[in-house]
Amino acid sequence: MPDSMVITATELPFGANVSVEGGVTFKVWAPNCTNVYVVGSFNSWTHDITSAMEKDDHGIWSSHVENAAAGDTYMFYVEDHERGIAQLVRDPFARELTYDKPAWPKSYCVIVDQEAYHWRAVGFTTPERSDIICYQLHVGCFWGPDRHNRTAVFLDIIDRIEHLANLGINAIQLLPIAEFNTSTSMGYNGVDQFSAEMDYEVDDDNLLRTYVNKANNLFRTKGFPPVTIEEVRGSYNQTKLLFDLLHAWGIAVICDVVYNHAGNPIDDQCIFNLDKPDPGRNASLYFCNNDHCGPVFDFSKPMVRDFLIKNALFYFDELHVDGLRFDQVSVIDYEGAPNGWNFCQAMTTTILAHYPKAILNAEYWGVNPWVVKPVKDGGAGFNSTQHDRIRISVRAAVKQASYGMAATVSMDAIADALHHRDFSADQIFTCICNHDIVYAGDGADRGDRIPTLADSHNAWSTYACGRARVAHGILMTAPGIPMLFMGQEMLETKRWHDSRQEQFLLWWDGLDHGVRTVTDFYQFMKELISLRKNYRALRDGSVDTYYVHNIDRILAFRRSLAGEPEIVVVISFNDAVLYHYEIGFPQQGEWNEIFNSNVFDNWVNRNVHGNGGRIQVDGPSRQGLCSSARIIIPANSILVFSKE
Repeated sequence: MPDSMVITATELPFGANVSVEGGVTFKVWAPNCTNVYVVGSFNSWTHDITSAMEKDDHGIWSSHVENAAAGDTYMFYVEDHERGIAQLVRDPFARELTYDKPAWPKSYCVIVDQEAYHWRAVGFTTPERSDIICYQLHVGCFWGPDRHNRTAVFLDIIDRIEHLANLGINAIQLLPIAEFNTSTSMGYNGVDQFSAEMDYEVDDDNLLRTYVNKANNLFRTKGFPPVTIEEVRGSYNQTKLLFDLLHAWGIAVICDVVYNHAGNPIDDQCIFNLDKPDPGRNASLYFCNNDHCGPVFDFSKPMVRDFLIKNALFYFDELHVDGLRFDQVSVIDYEGAPNGWNFCQAMTTTILAHYPKAILNAEYWGVNPWVVKPVKDGGAGFNSTQHDRIRISVRAAVKQASYGMAATVSMDAIADALHHRDFSADQIFTCICNHDIVYAGDGADRGDRIPTLADSHNAWSTYACGRARVAHGILMTAPGIPMLFMGQEMLETKRWHDSRQEQFLLWWDGLDHGVRTVTDFYQFMKELISLRKNYRALRDGSVDTYYVHNIDRILAFRRSLAGEPEIVVVISFNDAVLYHYEIGFPQQGEWNEIFNSNVFDNWVNRNVHGNGGRIQVDGPSRQGLCSSARIIIPANSILVFSKE
């Protein structure tokens, strides 16, 4: 082997890593191969003795190339003489792929300098889980110019960071951003786990300068120094820039990762075909024979487990995320048995050892309390999970209310859903709408957006808007970590799709051009989120659902926390105003009416129905509480009272 190829120690990272002494180290696991070569722009893509890598006793191949550098492209050329295999494959740890020259699916891997981007908002602190108000979005569909003709990119989100900050959310959850192998996607068919989706990259320097200028305006507003264009070339660094900007504006970042399976379809050069032992089997080096929308990872192999755990740490170490949402952990458990559960335990233990405040949100159906129990007790060790009882009960109530005044609404189901039994409030992510529920396409049984569910004939009717306010009011006053899906804050009525078809795009024009129905609802959402942030009992307090009436369509519950003002929430799906309605209260005296959703019906509603900002509680004991008051409950409304 020539002097330029110095063998690296086994503890060095996998993939391509730029050395401070010069050159690049390469490392890949391929135990069944006869030969592995690292080929690229630095050696004219030559696979011979000069580019051969050396194999250790664990099947790990490594080398150091002195004349390789950041920006060079590379691949691994693998040979197996016994199986007659000789082909180029991508590095499973590649941080970036070429957008063109060549284009997908023959893209090359790109060597990146992991230190090229200099982080600005390094002092950002991940919020406590109970304080999180999360916003879920899809990068390719959220916002961008000329959306009919091109996929939106990471840096398009820059234009809407102020919108998100003004709304009051303090965390975003991105649908998966790993490279997927279709032209458009929800993101759950990733094949290159360490590479950001190339379609989300800006590869034209003139256009990139425009984004850099926008980014620097946002940094300047928050007192941070500007970035240079040299720092942010490529999808890897543009992802960092976006996350840094979000932190600068007080917004945490949660990324969605898929460890239960890899993407489908599979291309010839991806991880599935790296050192595949038998071309006729689904199983390969990284995967078992099981399938769930694609091949399931083989959790019995220590190197596969290590690969996925390293990928999770990559998001924290290199992209500075605050948390991860783990897709279908239930599939890891069932399809990965008997090793899937202890893989989860090893992963969560490792992440939390490095990042104790990390948000680890597991999707597991049906909801399983053992997912959030500590590893020492046999649990999977995640600190939060997705919960569906609020979503199911509220959506059902909205639909029932849409049938008219005579319909009975299952307020008791909502009351029951407010109690999460085996979970604390900071262990569950709740929603009434998400990427799965309102997705358009694929033949699955999906659902409508809340306004359309509320009135299928006119999603902007007075009834639809009122019911939508109630639904969102329940979400924001209930126990749990509330999550919105993109567009909810501006009363979006359409389902979404990852394509660029007009009928699925978010209608930003309504907000940008001041359409009254849209701006009124946005104002409602801003003040509702502010309410939750200002009253700790709504985030951390206990819940007592003490009054339920399905025929009147009324629900009342209290939120209590020692040392904090007592809160009473009154919910109505009734289409009529209810006058002198008797509701129990836990203390006598004056209570402030701190929120009335009817104000936002043509905000500011000068004909508002309500209680003038305060009530006197001096009536007899009712509904198991010490006193009561006769109040006015507006049609389709949420009222919130506080005993300061």
